[in-house]
Amino acid sequence: MISRSGTETSVKMSSSVSSAMHLVLTGILNSSGVDVSKMLDCSGDDITFWGKKESGKTIFANYVAKYIYENYHSVKKIPIILDCKMLQGYKNAIEKAVISKTSDLMDESKAISKEKIISLLENGCFVLILDNFDKLANSKALVDTFKTKYPNNKIIYFRTEIPAAFTDEDE
Repeated sequence: MISRSGTETSVKMSSSVSSAMHLVLTGILNSSGVDVSKMLDCSGDDITFWGKKESGKTIFANYVAKYIYENYHSVKKIPIILDCKMLQGYKNAIEKAVISKTSDLMDESKAISKEKIISLLENGCFVLILDNFDKLANSKALVDTFKTKYPNNKIIYFRTEIPAAFTDEDE
């Protein structure tokens, strides 16, 4: 099920346990699965994936990051996965985590300065994949702070809690 609210698209993931994760993603499914490029083109909207525990959210988050990385020439975004269980709830937690994670991913011979990472953030060069988003204290305030400072980066949220709009009758 997909719902839209302001600049966010929400997707409910099936909780059935099987070898393939079933997603209800109208408009972004193709014959071989999820068309991540269409998902990323959701007119600048952030996207939220909702799913029950063990439904495959983290696996799908990693798939999305891998797709973006492997298709950088067409996507032109840098994927960064942040496990929100590991983030502290301080004001600039997301920004600091992106800077740290980006620096950690770089080879020592190709080090990147904090100033360059901030420039990339300012230019909207990242897709942030926030896994376990519902585990982040002060999550709305932290995202609002980040989005105010860096509005052009896309955020994809992966959450365990199921919103009231999604009921068991939708499964």
